[in-house]
Amino acid sequence: MKKSMDFKIGEYCVYKTHGVAKISDIQTIEMKDFKSRCLVLYFEREKLKVTVSESQIENMAIRKISSKNDIEEVFVIISNGIKKIKGMWSRRAKEYEEKINSGNIFLIAEVVRDLTRDIEESDRSFSERMIYETAVYRLASEYAILENISLDEATNKIIEVSKQRVKFADISKCDLVEEA
Repeated sequence: MKKSMDFKIGEYCVYKTHGVAKISDIQTIEMKDFKSRCLVLYFEREKLKVTVSESQIENMAIRKISSKNDIEEVFVIISNGIKKIKGMWSRRAKEYEEKINSGNIFLIAEVVRDLTRDIEESDRSFSERMIYETAVYRLASEYAILENISLDEATNKIIEVSKQRVKFADISKCDLVEEA
């Protein structure tokens, strides 16, 4: 059975280069001797419809929404310490964008983890802020669907968890007091 048969109208899925979409239709497109089933995806935020062919589905361009276990792992990733990456920002930005566009929820979580700092920091560049916000949005949109909560609630939860980690990451600056 082909993967396209696993999707139903009204379900949500993840299109790796755009994020979470609702399947609004399943169509069969015919051209001469060629016939292909396609999913019509609707992206609410962008008000965008995209038609995805059966071959794209088979090549993993889209996937089902992650499981609750996957989301728990995402929270573990974003609550871990920041991975310091050295090098030019343009090279790191490209790596972050590739991770986001992979559609892999764990790689997207790594981007959030690595870019989480106080959002109000003045030294955050526009491109860094946009990459961070895109990664948070991708995680939050999937988390919101899975938990049946609003996008704002999901976004706040992701930011809250990642900022808690930042607070604990500064523990090396604290004076430790030994208990008697």
